[in-house]
Amino acid sequence: MAKQKVTVRRAPKLVSFLATGFILGVVVAAFVSFGMPTDPAVGAGATFGFFAIMFSLVGMGVGAVVGLVIDRSTKSHPATAEVTKTKS
Repeated sequence: MAKQKVTVRRAPKLVSFLATGFILGVVVAAFVSFGMPTDPAVGAGATFGFFAIMFSLVGMGVGAVVGLVIDRSTKSHPATAEVTKTKS
């Protein structure tokens, strides 16, 4: 069988960084909306909903940037492996 050298690079899963940023954004929104006095005309639920949308989008953006920075840093350290192709 013929042996080949291949490049192996571990890439982070970007979806996990986006989900983590989303969850952290909602948690921060809960602290901000329920930790501060709210306007009785608007209500705490609507304030939380507004902040949840805003902070979750910001959190997802920060998570995406962190994931891309980690991906960029691991791209410069690829490993090589020797593989043998077999018939299946």
